[in-house]
Amino acid sequence: SRMQPVHRPSPFPRGEAMEMAPSFETVIFVDVDGVLNVGVKDGKQGPLMLNETNCRHAEHNAAEVASRSGDPAERVAFEKLLSVMAKKDSPESTDNTFAELACKGQEHIAVPLLRRLAEIIVGARQQGPTQVVLASNWRRPKYAPRVRCLEQELSKLLDERFV
Repeated sequence: SRMQPVHRPSPFPRGEAMEMAPSFETVIFVDVDGVLNVGVKDGKQGPLMLNETNCRHAEHNAAEVASRSGDPAERVAFEKLLSVMAKKDSPESTDNTFAELACKGQEHIAVPLLRRLAEIIVGARQQGPTQVVLASNWRRPKYAPRVRCLEQELSKLLDERFV
């Protein structure tokens, strides 16, 4: 036997339901690691952060990497990091490389990627109510200082308090 659809009368007079319907809301889920920063897979260890310190260290040891001397595991890590630094951010790009996405100082956020997130938030807000949800390991209490830094940097880019 065929199932019959259930018809329930609307609690609103005809046409009123559309006028009272809430506007849609945009929800942006942000996973920080690998989205607002770049990590280089380093074997069974955690990713090697693409940051200024690691980039300088890899560049400083490039000769050692080329000569294949030194600690093999460290050399492989440097090779990976140098390779990622040299990659173009898109096939059409003539000069933008992933090195430009290196996190500054002790931060774990790449400024160009954070700028892009701010642009996405602004664009979504122009369409209507918007929520930004941190969907990341950064929700854990041990990452609270990083989250505060993220909020401060987004506040600057959005020119308003962002929490």
